Amino acid sequence: MGSWLIDNLVEQGHDVSVDNLLGGTKENVNPNCKFVKANLVRRQEVGPVVKGVDLIFHLAAYAAEGQSIFSPIAINEINLIPMNNLLVEAVNNNVERFVFTSST
Repeated sequence: MGSWLIDNLVEQGHDVSVDNLLGGTKENVNPNCKFVKANLVRRQEVGPVVKGVDLIFHLAAYAAEGQSIFSPIAINEINLIPMNNLLVEAVNNNVERFVFTSST
């Protein structure tokens, strides 16, 4: 889903940055976008990624069906902490729009 969205945004002429590859591979990243290696669990890495951004699409989530029952702490760390960090930094950096989806 992420690579499809990136391809469409690049085709429309947008400057696109992408981070993390939890559910994908670097080969799927559009060569016309900026790849940022960051761990969004670490809040200190989120601010620089968000600075100067108008819109955030947060699509990352660990998509193992039913795992949240058996590994709630790990799933929280993978899914909720990064989203919370992005939301806080989006507010701190006056990001105009924030769109997110989760597959879990």
